[in-house]
Amino acid sequence: MPTRVIGVGSLDEPEQHATLLESRGMSGRYLYLSHRWEKNPRFRTLRSNLQHSQQALPMDQASHTFRDAIEVTRQLGFRHLWTYSLCIVQDDENDWMLRSQKMGNIFESSTCMIAAVDVLGEDGIDRGLFLPRDCDPLAVRLALPYEKAPLAAFSERLCKKYNRKKYSRVYIWKLRWLV
Repeated sequence: MPTRVIGVGSLDEPEQHATLLESRGMSGRYLYLSHRWEKNPRFRTLRSNLQHSQQALPMDQASHTFRDAIEVTRQLGFRHLWTYSLCIVQDDENDWMLRSQKMGNIFESSTCMIAAVDVLGEDGIDRGLFLPRDCDPLAVRLALPYEKAPLAAFSERLCKKYNRKKYSRVYIWKLRWLV
C-alpha cells in the first residue's frame, strides 16, 4: 500500500471517522480517487493539519466528491482510499517530491479507480460523484457467474422511485465474482 491512505472504516462501523493513516509497510487493497481540484480547495493535507487528519478527517470541510468517494469505498467493501490531495502533504516540497515519484505505481496497484471527471460545475462548485439523471437502469449482460446484492442507500439517493419491496427497481448493485 502507499505510505499514506485514507482509512474509511466499514459499513459495519458507520460511526467511525475517516482518518489519514500511515501504512507502515501494511499490505492490502485500496481504491484510488482521481478528481479535479476545486478553485479554492479547503479539504487537503497541509503540514498544519496533518496530525489532526490522522485522528479524524474534517468531513465538514469535505467536498461532495470526497464524501461520495468514502461512501463508495465502504459500499464496495474496501477500507482504504488513496488520493493525492489528502495522501501527499501539499505544502511540503520534500513530501511532494518523494510521494509523487511513486504515483504511477500507486495508480497501477490500486484495485479500482474512482474517476470523478465531471464533478465541477462551470461555477467551480463540486457537485459530487452522483449527478442527477433519469433513473433508467443500465442493461449489462455478464457471462461469468456472480452474486449480486442491492445497494439500497445509493439507489435511494440517486433514484427517488426506489422501492425496497421490489428489488427489480434497484438500479445499483454490488457484484461479487464467484470464479
